[in-house]
Amino acid sequence: MDAEVVSEIREATHMFQRAQSIIVNIPPPLAVLILAVSIVAVAGCKKQSDANAALDNAVKILEKSDAGQPSSPAAPSTAPGQETVSSQPVAQQMSQAMTAYKGGNYDDAVSRLHLLRTTAVKTPEQTMAVQDAMAAVMTDLYDRAAKGDVKAQQAIRQHQENRNRR
Repeated sequence: MDAEVVSEIREATHMFQRAQSIIVNIPPPLAVLILAVSIVAVAGCKKQSDANAALDNAVKILEKSDAGQPSSPAAPSTAPGQETVSSQPVAQQMSQAMTAYKGGNYDDAVSRLHLLRTTAVKTPEQTMAVQDAMAAVMTDLYDRAAKGDVKAQQAIRQHQENRNRR
C-alpha cells in the first residue's frame, strides 16, 4: 500500500509541475488578455442593478433624510393625471414613481423620476439616491425595449423628450 501512495504522490507532483510549466510559459500579453477576458466575463455575469431594489433603496434613503427637509417649490406637472408632485415631500414622490414603475406604468414613472430629479429640493444623499434609481430604471427599460416591450420603448421616448426640454 505504501508503494501505491508514493506512486500517486509522484503522479500528482508530476501533473502539478506540468501545469506550473504551462502557466509559467504563458507570454505576458496573453496572460493579460486572459485576465481581462476573465474579469469582463465575471462582471458580465453579475446581475445588473435591479430597478425595483434601487427604487426601494431610494425610497428608504429619501424617507430617512426627508425629516426636517423643506418641500420643493411647486411646479406644474408634465404628465396628464398627475397632481402637482413637486410640492410633495421627495420620499412621497419617489414612492409614487416606484408604484408607477412596479405597476407597469413606465411613462408615469419616468416622468415622476424626471420631475423629482430636476425640480425637487434635495440633499446630496437624496440626489444620489434619485440618480441611482433613475439609472436602474432606465437600464431596465432599455433591456425591456430591446426585447420588444412597447411600453418600455414609449417610456424611453418620454425620457428623451423630457431631457430635450431642459
